[in-house]
Amino acid sequence: MYAIVKTGGKQYKVAPGDIIAVEKLDAEEGKKVVLEAICIVDGNKIEADPEKASKTKVEAVVLEQFKGEKQLVFKFKKRKNYKKLRGHRQNLTRLQIASVGASRSETKAASAAGAKKAAPATTAAKAASKVEAGAVATAEKAAGTAKAAASTAAKAAAEKGPAAGTAAKAETAAKAAAASTEAAVTEAAEKKPAARTRAAAKPAADAEPAAEAVEKKPATRRAAAKPAAEKEAPDAEKKPATRKPAAKPAAAADADGAANAAKPAAEKKPATRKPAAKPTAADAASADKTEEQ
Repeated sequence: MYAIVKTGGKQYKVAPGDIIAVEKLDAEEGKKVVLEAICIVDGNKIEADPEKASKTKVEAVVLEQFKGEKQLVFKFKKRKNYKKLRGHRQNLTRLQIASVGASRSETKAASAAGAKKAAPATTAAKAASKVEAGAVATAEKAAGTAKAAASTAAKAAAEKGPAAGTAAKAETAAKAAAASTEAAVTEAAEKKPAARTRAAAKPAADAEPAAEAVEKKPATRRAAAKPAAEKEAPDAEKKPATRKPAAKPAAAADADGAANAAKPAAEKKPATRKPAAKPTAADAASADKTEEQ
């Protein structure tokens, strides 16, 4: 048997026990909701009239309120530089169909409630079993410790006679070892200061050679400085002295000037003269007129 129900502007095919996600309903988790049936199918009987089909109850239990998957909304207009991208998640309600008319099924909410009721009983049983196990373990430990104490007491009583001499010998050996260790410690403490004094005396002996070396150093440095000065002197002697050319006397300079002034004028180039201009026809005509007059 199944039914077709309408909710949130959509239609769903449901049967008892089905889980569906519908548009958000105002109901809390665990509460029952009645859905509107528009078609009922029961074997060979089909009720397609919405008015008659609505008389059969379709009950559902709200499991959870949640959001669906993200849907991307992209808007675009060409040649307008218009682009927008948005995301959307729809609010939904998850339902489990409890009954369709007379047919019913066990829902998750009912099973969860039964599990919650059974949980305290199981926890109480587990706690009781843990307490019993702890009591048994403590009793066994106490019995084991009592047996061990009894066995040690019996061994000590049996070994008291022959073991008395060995215990006294062990005590004397321990005392002798302690005394020897104390003597060794005191000897080591007395020897340490003498070693320190010897070590302190060494720097005084080493100081005398150091002072002698300091006194000798200036003499060696002065002796090494003398050859350097002697080497520089021959180098200065070898270099030839640069001599400047002698300046001409003033009388020689005056003689050169007079010789240059006395050069003959013939040596000078003659001045170039322009040729006389040829007489033109106009000039000849004007000359004839003057002669006639």
